Amino acid sequence: MKISLAMMLAAVLLSAGCSRPAAQKQSASPEIRQGLELAEKSQCLSCHALDHKVIGPAWNDVSARYNQYIRSGKTSEQEVERMLENKIAMGGKGNWIWVTGGMSMPPNAPRVSAENIRKLTHFILSLRKG
Repeated sequence: MKISLAMMLAAVLLSAGCSRPAAQKQSASPEIRQGLELAEKSQCLSCHALDHKVIGPAWNDVSARYNQYIRSGKTSEQEVERMLENKIAMGGKGNWIWVTGGMSMPPNAPRVSAENIRKLTHFILSLRKG
């Protein structure tokens, strides 16, 4: 209970005083702007940013990790997409513990539609392809 209250308070404080998402959108490509707009609408920017840790890891880091799974040849792109979609939908804990300090990612489904979770997944994975 105390951890949940602390997480909610941290998210409110961070989102209330954060002007960085607007700056990120202004200097980004149209595709990244669209992804950031959807992320903002879906309340993802309370915990994530493109290039730096907020509460959760930077999306550039998430993208690099998941794209490495694809480049390794051990996991298909479709499987990686399903893994990330599931993580966004169901939340979880433990994959980024050194970044989050043990904070878990809350589930986003059904608040965020499956279609928007898919769009967010493609947006995140597109950040570090290649």
